[in-house]
Amino acid sequence: MKAEEVLKRYRAGERNFRRVKLQGQSFKDEDLSGADFSEADIRGANFTKANLKGANFSHARAGLQRRWAIVLLIVSFLLSALLGIISLISGGLTAYFFSPEIVKQYNILPGVVFLVVIVVFFIIAIRQGLGAVA
Repeated sequence: MKAEEVLKRYRAGERNFRRVKLQGQSFKDEDLSGADFSEADIRGANFTKANLKGANFSHARAGLQRRWAIVLLIVSFLLSALLGIISLISGGLTAYFFSPEIVKQYNILPGVVFLVVIVVFFIIAIRQGLGAVA
């Protein structure tokens, strides 16, 4: 059911919207106080700043729509793969800088500098991440 239809019926005095499919509809800044949305499908519905005082959402299906959940899974997989590649590169570079040929040619200093840079980067990244959550 479209948001316009729900609002029209609400203004006409109807409060029973049980088992109604409201996926992706927007009720932004609307007054839906006392409405019964029991067992309704409200995935992706926007109730931002809506007056929902006394509204019943028991057993309603909420959360992301299926396509957005799939998009989030794909993005998280791609980010995970990217981080795996970055870890592979940094591990390979660390092994390279500490290989006997490089140590013999340049001494151990490039390897130590590289490790210090990586450690400082991860400390800053972790502190920024933890600070953003807190």
